Amino acid sequence: MPARRFIIQGLVQGVGYRAFVERLAVRQGIRGEVWNRPDGAVEAFVEHESLDILQSFAQQLSLGPGTIEDISVSFEAEQGYESFEIGHSR
Repeated sequence: MPARRFIIQGLVQGVGYRAFVERLAVRQGIRGEVWNRPDGAVEAFVEHESLDILQSFAQQLSLGPGTIEDISVSFEAEQGYESFEIGHSR
């Protein structure tokens, strides 16, 4: 199953960005997790059977609350998430 890791940098903590990502993921049937990083960024690990859905998800990340300065993406191995959740800050 295709999986991606996104690191979203900018003013994205304390503005509801993780909740935005969760709603977006759940609406599209994406599994994974999103959490705050100590450097002020937000990180998300997502997986889904469809590359098209992951691509659509990636494009919508820039529409979230706050000020998005950069979104980096890496291709990852599947982790086997059963649902999508907001994780603890790491």
